[in-house]
Amino acid sequence: MFSKFTMRAHILFWLFLIPFCLINYATVFSANGYLLGHQCSTLLHLKNSLIFSPTKSRKLTLWNQSKDCCQWHGVTCNEGRVIALDLSEESISGGLVNSSALFSLQYLQSLNLAFNNLRSVIPSELYKLNNLRYLNFSNAGFEELIPLEISHLKKLVTLDLSSSFTSHHRLKLYEPNIGMLLQNFTDIAELYLDGAAISATGQEFNDGVPTPETRHSHTESSIDWNLLSTELGFIFGFGIFIFPLIFWRRWRLWYSKHVDEMLQRIIPQLDFVYEHRGGKRYRTLRWRC
Repeated sequence: MFSKFTMRAHILFWLFLIPFCLINYATVFSANGYLLGHQCSTLLHLKNSLIFSPTKSRKLTLWNQSKDCCQWHGVTCNEGRVIALDLSEESISGGLVNSSALFSLQYLQSLNLAFNNLRSVIPSELYKLNNLRYLNFSNAGFEELIPLEISHLKKLVTLDLSSSFTSHHRLKLYEPNIGMLLQNFTDIAELYLDGAAISATGQEFNDGVPTPETRHSHTESSIDWNLLSTELGFIFGFGIFIFPLIFWRRWRLWYSKHVDEMLQRIIPQLDFVYEHRGGKRYRTLRWRC
């Protein structure tokens, strides 16, 4: 049988914890909903900035506000965040010059623009998508020099910049050289540069590609600092509000009286017992024998 102190401690613990959890999850759910709404708006802006053929498109042409963007073809979400975008074979042309919305998708981990007809350079703003792990520009129609900014995508595991050897749109890797391009790719597992014009000897190419030893010699923090700061904010905010009340005697008496009555109604096995201590009469809850 629990002692009076132990039972009261457990009851108080749960009565404080449950409201806190409810507030916490409700706020996080609301924040995720706001985040998703913002990202859906960003995707619609991206669609409107792209030039593509509606008759050939099977994804972009179906994007509209009447449906949750996480259900759109080519879009993958996780916890209200757009993490993957597959716009391959969408007949996109005209490049990504006016597509700043794409680089606002900061949680994007996978981007596939393969088999389009972009006919432009790879945008230097690509470095803003610093969570990318999979990048596929195979036969996307990009041309001219591969920008150095692509080397800032340190989390890349798969990078495909290949093109057909007969393609009129071929990428070039002169400056930076292969070593400079790949120096930060410590996690790279798959690299495709078929069809690209590379100014490097065989030895220089081999020296530039990261080895398993160099890949595993670096560690990357996976802490989500935005989420952590939100959780800490809830904890400190809750503490600032509730702890002064705990030390306010009038509030403690009111709380104890009403909570005891509520518990006695909810749990029939509990009953009030009156005790006299120090010349005063106290009412406490006890389990019925």
